[in-house]
Amino acid sequence: MFVKSGTTKISSAVLLVLLASNARSDTAPSPWAAMAQRDLQAIHDTIRDNHPGPVDPENPRFRDWLENGLTVALQKAAQARTYSDYTRALRRYTNGFQDGHVIVSFGIAPAKIDWPGIVVGGDSDGRPEIVYAEPDAGVKRGDHIESCDGVSFDALMKERVDPYFWNSAIPQARMSMGTYLFLANPDERAHRLTRCRLSSGEVLLKWRTGEAAEVNRTLGTALGGGDAQFEMKPVDGVWFIRLPRFWFNSDAETAKLSALISDLTSQAAALRKSTVVFDVRGNGGGDSLWGYRLAVALWGKPWVDRVEESFDSTHDVRVSAANIEKVAAILESAKKNQTEAVEYWTLVMNAMRSAEAAGQPLARVSLPPSTPGDPPPPNPISGRVFLLTDAGCGSACLDFADLLLRLPGVTQVGLPTFADAVYIDVNDAELPSGLATLSYGMKVFRHRVRANNQWYEPKYRWPGGPMTYEALARWLRGLPRGGA
Repeated sequence: MFVKSGTTKISSAVLLVLLASNARSDTAPSPWAAMAQRDLQAIHDTIRDNHPGPVDPENPRFRDWLENGLTVALQKAAQARTYSDYTRALRRYTNGFQDGHVIVSFGIAPAKIDWPGIVVGGDSDGRPEIVYAEPDAGVKRGDHIESCDGVSFDALMKERVDPYFWNSAIPQARMSMGTYLFLANPDERAHRLTRCRLSSGEVLLKWRTGEAAEVNRTLGTALGGGDAQFEMKPVDGVWFIRLPRFWFNSDAETAKLSALISDLTSQAAALRKSTVVFDVRGNGGGDSLWGYRLAVALWGKPWVDRVEESFDSTHDVRVSAANIEKVAAILESAKKNQTEAVEYWTLVMNAMRSAEAAGQPLARVSLPPSTPGDPPPPNPISGRVFLLTDAGCGSACLDFADLLLRLPGVTQVGLPTFADAVYIDVNDAELPSGLATLSYGMKVFRHRVRANNQWYEPKYRWPGGPMTYEALARWLRGLPRGGA
């Protein structure tokens, strides 16, 4: 569910296990349990040997979960009887690290998925709300869910969702995971919820089977603007710059954002006197360079570089054979393509080799901030600039927020952002089953402007209701003037 299938090597032994699982008796040992336990131990060992967390003196919680979480996850794994049980056991462990870059990606996923034709998210107060409903679902958008099958929504989340999908260090992101209660793989149909009490009354859920790709597309659109387009347009005197992501589905999308930045640059003189909204709702990240380019288009390069250079990007890299191999591959690719990254990755490789020779688990890469010797340039903004956020803003979107909120005249509005850990730059390891791949960060920031799992809280919080452009424009025009 929400998992993109990819190419995975599945050995003949694993295929035999999968076939055997369909023919086993209820008393026979479960191959899914054995496979989950083996993969969990591999996750533990890979993170222990390659991730900065286990040797990070600033994060004792990470080390504790590495060991204690494994015990919890192995107990869960021993009960696995289906493929979905297997995936939950692995997610239970990786989710507990509270590190968004520790991820298990599964190479196979059901082609079809069961759902009752609804998508559940959170309203502005964090209550479970139906944000999308199929015409025949028997419910309406905007209804709040109180309980299902006699169990409160909160209790259902604690049992079925929180341990597997929600980073508990980011409370505002919890309700965006609520829709997992209403998704079921073919091997989980016995656990489907049947009846829910809503703010408008009690309803019988109308489950149906849909193509997984289509259901996931609907979920992405409803929860975070997954199909939203890059655009810049005026609404009732307010200019909205919609930035749903900093990654791209196609070359055409790349060209569209490039064209938007060109339009922003050409109209910058007028826009600086107007009300401009950078709308990053649902922006899960991508390439941070796009945020830099957008800022330069409105503020100019001197201002943006001044802020960028004030950041201390010093970090430590975990020294291991697997990570050295990964960095060597990145460096070789940079040299082959003659990119500007060669200098940086050479610095990283040299630091790792020196630390390896000295028997040190972490290699320091010093990238201190620079202190400007001249006063800042004049503030080019005489109008108002807003950064419109929600809990979908993460990764490179947070980098964009780091930059924008330190430029003159920017005020954050909307809802709190997501947050991310200080562990970055991912390496991968295939798990023994051949069914899944573990991703993990190789580096840890030491002086990032945001602490580990720290989010941005808006100066003015959205008062509630659908966030249409018209409603947003009315609300923003009524906000007090003043600094961020």
